[in-house]
Amino acid sequence: MALELIPDFATGPLDRYRKNVSFDWKKLKIFLETEEIIKFVNELCEEIKQHPILCPSLLTQTLDDVRHNTVKKLYTFLSIPAIESTYTSKINKTLAISTILYNLDTDTMVKMSVSIVLFASTLITMGTERHLSYVQDVLAKKVCSILPTLILYSSSFQIVGCFCLTEIGHGTNARGMRTEVIYDVNTKEFVLHSPDFEAAKCWAGGLGQSATHAVVFAQLITLDGIRRGLHAFVVPVRDPNSMLPYPGLIVGDMGEKVGLNGVDNGFIMFNNYRIPRENLLNKNADVNEQGQYITAIKDPSKMHGASLGGLSSGRVNITHMGYVYLTKAITIAIRYAGVRKQFGPEDQEELPIIEYQLHQHRLLPYLAAVYHLKFLAKNLNEVIAEMFNNSLSGKAIHPDLGHEIHALSSASKPIAGWTARDGIQECREACGGHGYLKGIFKCRFNLPKIKKETPLLSSCWFRQLKK
Repeated sequence: MALELIPDFATGPLDRYRKNVSFDWKKLKIFLETEEIIKFVNELCEEIKQHPILCPSLLTQTLDDVRHNTVKKLYTFLSIPAIESTYTSKINKTLAISTILYNLDTDTMVKMSVSIVLFASTLITMGTERHLSYVQDVLAKKVCSILPTLILYSSSFQIVGCFCLTEIGHGTNARGMRTEVIYDVNTKEFVLHSPDFEAAKCWAGGLGQSATHAVVFAQLITLDGIRRGLHAFVVPVRDPNSMLPYPGLIVGDMGEKVGLNGVDNGFIMFNNYRIPRENLLNKNADVNEQGQYITAIKDPSKMHGASLGGLSSGRVNITHMGYVYLTKAITIAIRYAGVRKQFGPEDQEELPIIEYQLHQHRLLPYLAAVYHLKFLAKNLNEVIAEMFNNSLSGKAIHPDLGHEIHALSSASKPIAGWTARDGIQECREACGGHGYLKGIFKCRFNLPKIKKETPLLSSCWFRQLKK
């Protein structure tokens, strides 16, 4: 019964290899994905086919059009019943959804990850009940399967979030961030300030044009003059009606990039900008009305770790992203190698280039790496989801587990990124000039209008979601 969920490949030039395999690839797929996930993905793919806007376009668009269409795709994707009806805390479905969306449109997935998921999850994990109103505004009405918990989202968001940590002058060295915040005991407000341009927050996804609120990390200086380290604040940055920045802020767009142009990265500077005292995300530390600093964490190093602990999920997400991208590239390159013929015995038919050991040595190690990254990303996501759910339910989390996930995610992110980068470039070169065609890496959902593709293009077009 489960095998019927997986359609056979269309007859084509790769039949000579598929008929000679020593294992049943459908059984392997069921083992790796489970019958439940395969059925879920099939249903979701059918839904996606009904929304032409979600189909990749090969036409070059203007920057404004790319960003506008990304927002439309995001709203469309979140309105699909197969997602709206997914009332589950199972991380496997979450990963299936993100895999599909990364294949469909990376810009849309990244925008959703930053403006909705990262923003809301930071408020949940670092804030308290007084911040739930912000969560409800960015996530309302329906249970969101994108987050591994029972959180609500809406197809008509009242606010759009972003995440402001990196500065012009500091990135990896988070302790060196220079945006400052002090407490005004007379007005019961925090005052955010950027001492110079190097302290400007930058590269915040969504801040360039669309964000109305931001999670901002700043160096807290209490009334006694002690620098308490980085603390997170939820900060209104634009009027939701006019979309104009509030007085005291300089907000700008980072401009066009070499990729991900559907995400409007921006920068922001604060000129003694005031926010309510309650906007401090106070799960780990707080400042009362009298300006007293209150925390149960006495070690500054542990406080720094607690402030940035939520970043582990983002690193794990990038690990998963590396797996998805390399999967697409290696699938294309190996299929291409199975049909592209060059040279061979004299007076005989040319051989597919996959027959040459040199070509196998170029590609097959990255095929093995795909499975490694898949299992690594899945395992880390499962642990992150469990920690997140335990945090919400009030269950204690062993501190060593948090430290271990921090270390593993910090290592997995660059390893996955470097492996995917090198593997994709190897795959591109292995396809010769065809590897530089814009359409070769576009995901296809086997829509009726493209069923009659040529055998060569059929082998190159990625159909991982239908395998």
